[in-house]
Amino acid sequence: MVDNMGKNILIIEDKKDLCNRIADIIKSKGFTVFTTNSISKSMILSTDNELDLILIDSDINQGKDVSLIETFREKKSTQNVPIILLSTPYKKIDYINEAISLDIDGLLFIPFEEIDLIVKVYTAIKIRNLKLDLNKSNEKIDILENQISEMSNDHDKTTEDYENMKIKYEDALNIDLETGIYNKKEFDSQFTRIIYESIRHNESVVLACFSIDHLDQLDKEFGSVVTKSIKEKFINILKSLTRHEDTIAIIRENQFIIAFKKMKETAFEEKIIDLKKIIEKQEVDYEDIVISFSISVGLALILYKNTYTFKNIEKEILPSEIALNNARRRGSGSIFMHPTIIRS
Repeated sequence: MVDNMGKNILIIEDKKDLCNRIADIIKSKGFTVFTTNSISKSMILSTDNELDLILIDSDINQGKDVSLIETFREKKSTQNVPIILLSTPYKKIDYINEAISLDIDGLLFIPFEEIDLIVKVYTAIKIRNLKLDLNKSNEKIDILENQISEMSNDHDKTTEDYENMKIKYEDALNIDLETGIYNKKEFDSQFTRIIYESIRHNESVVLACFSIDHLDQLDKEFGSVVTKSIKEKFINILKSLTRHEDTIAIIRENQFIIAFKKMKETAFEEKIIDLKKIIEKQEVDYEDIVISFSISVGLALILYKNTYTFKNIEKEILPSEIALNNARRRGSGSIFMHPTIIRS
C-alpha cells in the first residue's frame, strides 16, 4: 500500500453532498483532504499546501472548458501533481479528449463505487511518481487512458465491461504499488532480457534474494505503520546496492530480488562485504521506540555460455531462492552463497 502519512489531496467539486462523500472515503485511508467549490480558493490552497493529488469536477467553470486543468499544468507548484477528472459517461467526447490531452492521470465516472475511487487515487499518485522517477510507464498508461476515453462515448457499457477495463489498467502497471519497485511480471521480462544478453556475450549474472526476518511477527506486535517504515528503509537499502544496469523487484510476499548484470567475481566479493554490513541489525523509530530488524540474503553466481538454451525463468531464479531458504535456516541476519552455476 501507499504510505498516506503527510499526503495532501485537493477536491474541487461543485456538488456539496458528492464532495463530502469523496472526502470521507479518502480521509478514511489516512490522507489529508482540502475541499472547495471555488476556482480562486483552489489556487490559494494549491499555493499554500504541497499537494499529492487533485480531483476536479468536470462541471466546474460551467463545464465549458478545461482551463482549470490547464492552469494547474502550467503552475509551477502543481505541474507535476496528478489530476483525476470527475465526469459522467454523458460528457461530450471532445471535452474528455481535451482534458486527456492536458495529461490528466485518471478519469472517474459518476456515479462510482467506493473501490473504484480508492483504486484511482492510489494509482494516480503512484503513476505520477513513477513517471517522474522512471519514465517507463508512459506508453502503457497513454494507451489505456485512450481506451478509457473511448468508453466515455458509450454510456451503455455494462459493469462487466468496466471491471474488465479496470483489471487491464491494473495489469498494465509494471510496478508493485506497495514498494514502488518492479513486480514479478516485470522482473521476469527484464531478467529474460538480461539472460539473453549474458548468453550472447558469455557473461555472468549475480542474483541476490532477500527477505525481512520475522516480518509477520513485527506486524502483529507493532502494526502496519511500523512494517511500512521497515519496508521503506529496506527498499532504500536495496536501491543503494544497485547500479543503473541492475534490476530490483519484489517477486513474492516478503521476497525481494536483485539481478546484478555483468558482475565480475572480484566485484562480487566486494558486494558480499557490502551485504554483510547491511544485514546487521537495522532500526526504525516509532513513537520514541527503537525497533530492530534484520535481513536474510541468498546469493547465486551464474555464468552463462553462448551455447546455453534458455527455457524457464523460474529455473534461473531457483538457485537464489534455495540460497535464501538456507540463509533463513541459519538464523536471522544470515547470508548464504549457492555454489557457482555454469549454464552451458
